[in-house]
Amino acid sequence: EKVHLETESRPVESIVQRAIEVERNVRTALLAHLLKEENWSRVLVFVATKRRASNAASKLAKKGIRAAVLHGDLKQKERTQALEGFKKKKTQVLMATDLAARGIDISELPCVVNYDLPRSPADYVHRIGRTGRAGKTGVAVSFITQEEDRHFKLIEKRHGMALERERIEGFVPAEWDPDAIIVSQAPVKGKRRSKKDKLRKAAGRPRPRPSEEARDEEKQPSLESEEPVFESKKPAPETEVEDLNPWAEALKKAKRNL
Repeated sequence: EKVHLETESRPVESIVQRAIEVERNVRTALLAHLLKEENWSRVLVFVATKRRASNAASKLAKKGIRAAVLHGDLKQKERTQALEGFKKKKTQVLMATDLAARGIDISELPCVVNYDLPRSPADYVHRIGRTGRAGKTGVAVSFITQEEDRHFKLIEKRHGMALERERIEGFVPAEWDPDAIIVSQAPVKGKRRSKKDKLRKAAGRPRPRPSEEARDEEKQPSLESEEPVFESKKPAPETEVEDLNPWAEALKKAKRNL
């Protein structure tokens, strides 16, 4: 028998969903604030990259919060240790990439935080579905930055929901224009400096001109070549002629007679 579901799964009703507007550079500070205020025993935090997971975990550790990471670069033994430590409440926060979004069952997980929003609206359901399991209630918090505002609206539309936006005192965005078009600051392919250019810069050598500029300069006519060049017909000074030609005096007399 084959079962086909035409509709996408939706978040279960036992999960309380929250959307908090915040600036990108204070998300870790906001997370630390919520851990203290909400008194969550354990929190599974989803991030977009492995590097961000490590950086955020390091910042939380400096604040005295026990945090671990779970991503694809870890060996299987390290993944198992991180997950087991989180399940046994040895660590309070587990910073994870989408590697942990599917197939992980953590009983009595009170909260899930979307530090970065998932790329796919379907992954949103899988992420927050780690909490509120087995009849338990749970909380799913999403950090909404100005850059991800439109994407979260798409997630809401896809799942037929509309969450009320929250702002936490001390973390209110200074400037917020949801209708603004955010231009990505990521480097454009082909525009970044090559390794050779970076080595030249480190050595203090100037960067060579691009080949196109060099070809353009070659195509431009030289101003010196456009001016006609005439050789001087004026004879050299007499002193030079006398030094070079022993018959200079006779030649000079002959010219006078002519």
